[in-house]
Amino acid sequence: MKMWIEDDLERILPRKHSRAKHTIHKYRAFRGQSVYFQIGITDDNYVHGQLRLLPISSDFPVLENLKLFWQELVPLRYQTIQTPADWLETIAPGFVPDPLFPIPSNGEILVKLSPGEFRGIWGEVQIPRELEPGKYLITFVVYFQGNIVEELRFVIEVLDMELRTDNFPVVNWLDYTSLALYYGLKKDTSESECLKVVKSYIRCLAEHGQTMFGFPGFQRFPEKNEAEFYHVLIAKRGKQYEFDFTPLRKWIDLYKCCDTKYFEIPHLAGGIKDKEKKAPQIRGNIDGEQKLLWPADTFVFSEDYTDFIKAYIPAVVKELKLAGVFNDTYFHIADEPPTAILSEYQQFSGLLRSLEPNIKVMDALYSYQFYSSGAVDFPVTQLFDIPAFEKRGAVSWAYICNYPRATYPNRFLDYAIHRQRVLGFVFARYKIKGFLHWGANYWHDKGPSVTSTDVLINPFYVNDSNYWPEFYAGDPFILYPGDDFPIASLRLKVFKAALEDRRIIMTLLSDERCKPKVEQLVQETGSLNRMSNEPTDLRNARNLLFDYLEETP
Repeated sequence: MKMWIEDDLERILPRKHSRAKHTIHKYRAFRGQSVYFQIGITDDNYVHGQLRLLPISSDFPVLENLKLFWQELVPLRYQTIQTPADWLETIAPGFVPDPLFPIPSNGEILVKLSPGEFRGIWGEVQIPRELEPGKYLITFVVYFQGNIVEELRFVIEVLDMELRTDNFPVVNWLDYTSLALYYGLKKDTSESECLKVVKSYIRCLAEHGQTMFGFPGFQRFPEKNEAEFYHVLIAKRGKQYEFDFTPLRKWIDLYKCCDTKYFEIPHLAGGIKDKEKKAPQIRGNIDGEQKLLWPADTFVFSEDYTDFIKAYIPAVVKELKLAGVFNDTYFHIADEPPTAILSEYQQFSGLLRSLEPNIKVMDALYSYQFYSSGAVDFPVTQLFDIPAFEKRGAVSWAYICNYPRATYPNRFLDYAIHRQRVLGFVFARYKIKGFLHWGANYWHDKGPSVTSTDVLINPFYVNDSNYWPEFYAGDPFILYPGDDFPIASLRLKVFKAALEDRRIIMTLLSDERCKPKVEQLVQETGSLNRMSNEPTDLRNARNLLFDYLEETP
């Protein structure tokens, strides 16, 4: 058995890996930063047995701060289209490592290998903020079937600089319906059991850098047996609406327990993009009976829906202000609105502002006009649109979904992970104000024969919602469902590392002594117009960040 330690900028693919190509022996880190590494494993023979990694350190609290994860394989069925072949990390059909299963504290895991197969372990060490600067040796004694087979060593050099904290907004939309369906949460499931599931996912995302969560929407399907998540109970007596925001208060408390800084109100007029421009279907208690508040084909600018918005917005704003979170709450109107509906979007945005002048409107956009017209306060733009917004003096949020492709960064399973890790430099280069991705856990099956939203995929076997080539492998989710807790993906870990890279950059930019060199490096490395396909380029750029600090007198 052969084992080695390498960095975190390339996947350890089962059949395509240059062993020890990037073997590392030393990491540099700020106090308060995490260090990420991989342990590679291969053998020329069949392997089936118990592996144990025993970490040893005489001068570093490694046992308290070390986490190890086995990189499990998932199928890559189809290739991401419109991408040059030499920019794809692996070819479909095949397998890629993605779900990360925690290795128990005793370091033991069952390993199975075919001859010549490569597998990997993901490792991370959190550097305490109070740790003294210096060099700290970590050694792994590796046992296989009770016998010592390897000793792996590396040094973490902790620099005399503390990683700055900030409140960079990050959101991956959490799909509560997927959670209810997968975990069998029913209407009669206790609230504590529902919250146990939901909180585990919120906490997992928060631990990986997410600082923003959206409130669930309105009651829509009370006739279904699955548990339904919503933020308000609505009653209507004649033409008067009554709102019970008890659920909203519970969501705020739940999110705050996981250090949430920002909040979202879901899309209030998503149907405005469609030909019929229908108002959303919302149910409530009308004169003692649960039913639709208006007919299913109601126009979004009808008197029925406009009256509802005129009652709802002042009520929810009042509740958010009482909870002290209104200034950190963003309202959505419609996702990715086409330019053809600009006037209707402006009309709805104007309605919201007439009810609350300080409301914050945020949406994913294709067109700059929605922002320049004042209809949107916080534009969320595709990565490939960011340079165009920058030229017009607009600083935006960024989002990725099924786009961008080609040579741009994204989180697809066949895109090299350094192409996601570079986002830390991209965010710093363009002064991005926040990040959004639509799929934290979208496990719905969108196959052609599926007619119900109640059908789920098995995320460990299907990672494109059965909707290729509209969806690509990995895009619908970055979390896998575990039996009792969420399973983080390798891609989520890499994104967390990218967020830390951004914080390293921002920390160094606050030091006037090394600021000019760092600015130049970020301009070159983070430019979307000349992305590099070589992980070595990003590896060198990250090393230069630490070099600049050490060169500073």
